[in-house]
Amino acid sequence: MSKFAIPGCPVSSSLKTDDPFAPPPARAAYFSEDLGAWVLSRHQDVLAAMRAEELVLGQGLPDSRPRADAINALLSLKFQDLRSEIEEVTRALLQNLDANRSVDLVAEFLHPWSLELVFMALKSGRRQRRRIESIGRYFAGGSADVGKEFLKSGSKTARIRHYPERAWFAIRQRLSQWHLRRLCRELQLPGFRSVFLGVTQTLPSFMANAWLDLMLHPLELQRLRDNPELIGNAIDELLRHAGLVHTLERRADNALELCGIEIAQGQQVFLKVSSANRDPIEFADTNCLDFTRRQARHLALGAGHHVCVGASFVRLTAAVATTELLRRFPSLHLDESSITWRRGAVQYSPTAIMVRLGPEISQPSR
Repeated sequence: MSKFAIPGCPVSSSLKTDDPFAPPPARAAYFSEDLGAWVLSRHQDVLAAMRAEELVLGQGLPDSRPRADAINALLSLKFQDLRSEIEEVTRALLQNLDANRSVDLVAEFLHPWSLELVFMALKSGRRQRRRIESIGRYFAGGSADVGKEFLKSGSKTARIRHYPERAWFAIRQRLSQWHLRRLCRELQLPGFRSVFLGVTQTLPSFMANAWLDLMLHPLELQRLRDNPELIGNAIDELLRHAGLVHTLERRADNALELCGIEIAQGQQVFLKVSSANRDPIEFADTNCLDFTRRQARHLALGAGHHVCVGASFVRLTAAVATTELLRRFPSLHLDESSITWRRGAVQYSPTAIMVRLGPEISQPSR
């Protein structure tokens, strides 16, 4: 088992590989009696909600301080100045992959790569590397509360059978959270926790979506190989077409009128981001993956005062990793037709992507 594999991980198998990221169609705003909340899924409605200052995080807590802390941590770590180092780290890890067997891109590249980005930014010594790797190992592949999901997922028989390993994993994850908070204090960067989870969890999960989507569209894959200058457009189109976040939860801090509905103070609002990103009113040929789209109006990285603070970092690292992967392995293809998934209340991504890398192209010495 890979050190980044997750015991008892609750996933659902799917053979739907034509467009596994297709969301429910966008529709007019409505109140769901089942959810006890408003549901918005049209692009214009979700965009308006993201810009509405009256809508705050689902718990009703202001997020200005955590955002400021995360921005400060990103600036302190100077990720924006590390492109050449990111390229070197990416090439080194790709070079270590075994092209003679089936490879899991998630466990064998994306998770180790994301941790290497953290090591690089912190200029970690051997001791700190081991410590950070230990923290990351028990977060890999899931959100911070995934241990709770393990304990309540599956049939009663399955829960009983896997209870010891799931309970142990949940305990280790809680310990990892404690160690991460302690590391933040030592670094004197309160926002480092958000950055760490974004780099080691959100980024590799999105990359898993993006690379799976890319391999399911061989014509666009070949287009990108032939036209590497399209990489910027390609990353934004993959964010739109296979973005990680499918739903966001907000709460009305004050009553407001939005997209023709009256939202009372305290009411919950669910934003169907993936549906908004496939809204045919906003995007022509919305279900088509097209790297030549001119305008990136997707909402995968948020908008307004809820825009992702690491948006530029996501675009940079995704572009570097995708470029280097396609350059080194021109015959890359999926090795299995079935994919296992983790679907939570917010995110949706494959837990493993088995591929055949094919012959390598030697990289020029630098």
